Amino acid sequence: MKVTIQKQPKSQVELTIEVSPKELDPHLDQAALQLSKDLNIPGFRPGKVPRKIVEQKVGVFKLYEKAANLALPKTYTKALIENDIEAIGPPQVKLEKLAPGNPLVYRAQVTVLPEIDLPDYKKIKVKKKEIKVEDKQIEATLKELQKSRAKIKTIKREARKGDRVEVDFKTYLGKVPVEGGESKNHPLTLDQGYFVPGFEEKLIGMKEGDEKEFTLRFPKDYHQKHLANRDVDFKVKMNLVQEVELPEINEEFVQSLGKFKDLKALKDQLTDNLKQEMKVKEKSRCEMEIMDKIVQQCETEIPEVLLKAELGKMIQELKGMIETQGGKFENYLKSVKKTEEELEEQFKDQAKKRVKIGLTLQAIAKKENIKISDQEIEEERQKTLQTYQWNKKVTEKIQTDEYKEYIRGLIRNRKVFELLRKNAIQ
Repeated sequence: MKVTIQKQPKSQVELTIEVSPKELDPHLDQAALQLSKDLNIPGFRPGKVPRKIVEQKVGVFKLYEKAANLALPKTYTKALIENDIEAIGPPQVKLEKLAPGNPLVYRAQVTVLPEIDLPDYKKIKVKKKEIKVEDKQIEATLKELQKSRAKIKTIKREARKGDRVEVDFKTYLGKVPVEGGESKNHPLTLDQGYFVPGFEEKLIGMKEGDEKEFTLRFPKDYHQKHLANRDVDFKVKMNLVQEVELPEINEEFVQSLGKFKDLKALKDQLTDNLKQEMKVKEKSRCEMEIMDKIVQQCETEIPEVLLKAELGKMIQELKGMIETQGGKFENYLKSVKKTEEELEEQFKDQAKKRVKIGLTLQAIAKKENIKISDQEIEEERQKTLQTYQWNKKVTEKIQTDEYKEYIRGLIRNRKVFELLRKNAIQ
């Protein structure tokens, strides 16, 4: 088999592949075998008709066409492996020559992993921040634990700060109802500030059954751009007021959380937990700072196929987040007054950076000859299977070859970051 490679712009290569008559011959036999299964010829069982007779029955061109279809994927894959070409996505194939007694010749144009000019990444340094848990963090965590053990009692008095309430509300922009701006029995705790600034304060003093109208200015950076920095009118009805009784932080409370000797033992455990959480966050921060410094010094093309794939992934991530919160992606698009294509355009710079980081990690792994064994992949896959063993849909996905390659990438990146941290962190 003869292969000629021609590099083209935008990380494209064109392979001209020539398969000799001798190399094509086994594929002609296989083609004849497959075609004979549909032939009913007296004296021969289906699938057992000699190649010469199959050729007479179906025609030489049909036989060679079938053989070419069988030969193309195998010879193309062989050409990639023998020439160490890392292809991305399927090729565009154009048949050049197919005739009895002649070589099969075809061209295959494909996107390849671009060459990346790596800096001296082992000289890049970042400063590690000190891990220190402050008393206010411990107190805040204790407060959250206290809230998680709170008792809730429905009351008939006016709502106060700290109460849990449920309200119906409608929103209007210039007397026109805001699409998606209506909710029934919406739950709120009047000290959390999770909703529009000022909304919770307006509910203080309302009793069950009370109705109220007011106007609020939405923040400049509000996620729904058509509402940002605009005056929005609200119509609210109070449906429920509940008093939140927090338990006293005493010996009984401490022991309800586990086998702790006293409050000091609980605080010590919380300190350890927070330290571990902060270590994970600091490790991630250091890795991204290292990677940002490396990527800033890298020069590479971003193949269109990788950019499109990354944009698709980002849209799916956004959809998943919206659906997890109980929303619909279609409603979100309406609220931000954008099409999916306009969102992709908005995400393009971020997607390019993500692709560049992925390419850089892959290039470093290749330069450092980082290998991932099948055993490592299987161990990681088993850990994931144990986590999702009750979810049939997820477990089926974990068993696929695509997921195997995903795990390979995760382990590879982990090893690269470990190498980078070893050299970079001061």
